[in-house]
Amino acid sequence: DLLLIHHGKLGLWLQPGGHVDPTDGDIVAAARREVAEETGLVDLDLEPGFPDLLDVDIHDIPANPRKGEGPHEHHDLRLLLRARTREVRAGSDALDTRWVPLDQVRDAGTDDSVRRAVRKLLARRTP
Repeated sequence: DLLLIHHGKLGLWLQPGGHVDPTDGDIVAAARREVAEETGLVDLDLEPGFPDLLDVDIHDIPANPRKGEGPHEHHDLRLLLRARTREVRAGSDALDTRWVPLDQVRDAGTDDSVRRAVRKLLARRTP
């Protein structure tokens, strides 16, 4: 199963995630922190056999004058983490959380980038 959050700003079911902070030691530490903030999961391990990036999604972000930001590219670096529990709660940026069977992700109200990452996961798991 894949853990998805209902993203408050985007109104989509997406993978937990966010920005790398200067205090994060690396992208794995950043991913663990973001997952903990958004879902309450703290006991996470890199999935055996998946020590590298599962997926990279690059998409355009429009200008946001309110934040003083011009248009830019946003890079989502996706890792595969395994949770030791299924107990989750919605946290920052998440209106809700849910576990979705991999074969049901395409109908879960998510976007093409999450569906692509699941296809990559399934292709790498198949012998």
